[in-house]
Amino acid sequence: MLTALAASLLVIEYQNVTVYPHLKSEIARLNALEILPSVSLVGGNSRGRQIPSAVVHAAQPFLLSVDIPTQDRFSSYTCLLYSPFGALAWRVEVSAQQAKDTLSIRVPAIDKIAGNYTLLVRGNTDHAEAGVDLVRYHFALTRQD
Repeated sequence: MLTALAASLLVIEYQNVTVYPHLKSEIARLNALEILPSVSLVGGNSRGRQIPSAVVHAAQPFLLSVDIPTQDRFSSYTCLLYSPFGALAWRVEVSAQQAKDTLSIRVPAIDKIAGNYTLLVRGNTDHAEAGVDLVRYHFALTRQD
């Protein structure tokens, strides 16, 4: 019984010294106001138009503003972000209701490299079949360390 009490005290001490202070600082960081770099993809990537770009820090999220070309046959949409090397870097599901308005999507602090990125928007149906590729938006990120 004494060993169980000692083990419990060690766990409580560990949480008070390590876990809780880390959680407090993380919550404070998440609640802090910050100005994020943003890339507007509203209006698409017209030919002859310069592709949108942003300067981002390596560990900083950024915002993507995008219009999804909605269609009644789709119950939801998937936004897939591809790195300059073509690897899937990130994805987010969007409901049909959310897609009716311009979206401001907060892209987390992924391992960003400088270069041209592609955002693929895919329409999804309720059926098991694969989604339909609707549009590809291109933009550039420049890293500032």
